Amino acid sequence: MKNRFCIAALTVMLFSFTGCKDSLFDELYIDPSKTTEVSCEKLMTGVFYQSLRVTKPSYYHYYTMNIMTLARYTQTVGVANSEGMFHPNDGYNTGRWQVFYKSLTNFRLLEDTYSKLDAAGRSDNEIFLLAAKVFLYGQLQEIVDLWGDVPFSEAGMLPITGDVVSSYAKYDSAEELYRLMLTELKAINTRLSELDGKLSSVATTYFIGQDYINKGDIMKWRRYANSLRLRMAMHVASQGALADEGKAALKEMLDNATTYPLVESNDQNIQITADAFGFNPLKDEDGSNGIMQAFEGLTNDPLGATNRAPKSMLDRMVDDPRLPVMFSPNTNGEYKGLVPEDRPEDQSPGLEAAPNIYASIDSATISRNDNMPGILFTAAEVSFIKAEACNEGYAGSIAQAQTEFEKAVTQSINFYFDLNSVSTYATPLERPDAATIATFATSKWTGDGKEAIATQKWLHLGLIHTEEAWNGLRRTKLPALTYMTDNSSTSCKTPVDRFVYPIDESDFNSANYETVKAKDTYYTKLFWAK
Repeated sequence: MKNRFCIAALTVMLFSFTGCKDSLFDELYIDPSKTTEVSCEKLMTGVFYQSLRVTKPSYYHYYTMNIMTLARYTQTVGVANSEGMFHPNDGYNTGRWQVFYKSLTNFRLLEDTYSKLDAAGRSDNEIFLLAAKVFLYGQLQEIVDLWGDVPFSEAGMLPITGDVVSSYAKYDSAEELYRLMLTELKAINTRLSELDGKLSSVATTYFIGQDYINKGDIMKWRRYANSLRLRMAMHVASQGALADEGKAALKEMLDNATTYPLVESNDQNIQITADAFGFNPLKDEDGSNGIMQAFEGLTNDPLGATNRAPKSMLDRMVDDPRLPVMFSPNTNGEYKGLVPEDRPEDQSPGLEAAPNIYASIDSATISRNDNMPGILFTAAEVSFIKAEACNEGYAGSIAQAQTEFEKAVTQSINFYFDLNSVSTYATPLERPDAATIATFATSKWTGDGKEAIATQKWLHLGLIHTEEAWNGLRRTKLPALTYMTDNSSTSCKTPVDRFVYPIDESDFNSANYETVKAKDTYYTKLFWAK
């Protein structure tokens, strides 16, 4: 794969702090003037590639971030309770922070390279800048949602300026960054629509060759940009300083579907296709066993320590067509889940005999699926957002809310059966017929719709995009989940509201860190959180 995309040419600067002390400069910084083949299309690929471990189904993504951290808050995996269970692993989280800043550093180099081109060169290379920015904003949204205020506008500049002092980046507020992304994603959609069908033959060839996400499809990049904007608008619409802007953006996009195309069907999902360019979800880049190791490889238990089904999800999936493709029953054919409120000592007997007691994450669909894609955005999520927007009166009507909700549930069911159908580990299960799926989807619309939408969206996202499942819980407090109180902890007795900043920030970027220090607690809520 590195040969396919010339990633070796991107060794310009693949390690990034928002700032670093002078003694580290020579060790960490490689002068870009000493590299070869630095070009916009390769730098675009570098922006994507530096976030690969959190966008493909890797061990880091599924075990480190989802299972051992976020699933403790979302209850979307049956994680065994233990002392200190709600305290985030700050070392793991620092890794996520560094992944983003590696992508950002590549993006700064792309911006700089693009700015030095003549008019003809900028015309040919603008598409690489725009696609990289859409992807980067998807990652920036995740970083903001994990930490709140983060360095961005001044960050990642060290390989360009060579000035260590100026590399100490200020923190931009979460509100400022959301406003920036909402504004720029709109402008990017407009510009992409102008470029579609008008790229030069050279630009088209390079774009198709270097874009391993959407394979050079400009319409898919527009759908991705608009779907990201839709998600961000919904995040901020219900409360906080940007509520009016969020509502306006939702109405604008949903009232003008042709101008703002979205991810509307499963064949339009934004994802990294497994194995198309050497990506293998069962193997990480270091040779370890990817998602299979994440779910199954931690104990002598043949079903592993981290693939047990959570009671919270199973209780909400009675008669759900997705149940057999998302979870496997225990050896007695029962769907029994790990109880999140139980004390560790109450869980222990069952954990020792887990295959006979607990259901597990399905191996064919998820943990041993060698065709598992890296999921960036699904049609079901878009439809759930539409349903909520209509249900809250931001656009459309209540009748449209139910229609979009039923569409979302249908898309989610078909999405999971699609995953199951491409697995080579076991014989795919038979998909329910359309009438059965439609009947089920209609039955799930209950009450005023609020909890129905939130619950089904949480079920859809829990195993494939746990970050967004956590965002939904923090934003709406739905579905209502209960947790054990960890009295052994002095700092995190209950699920946290955000991560604290990596220690490198207070050590090396101390002056700027002081401006956010008062917010740097586990229980400082994000501005859009309920």
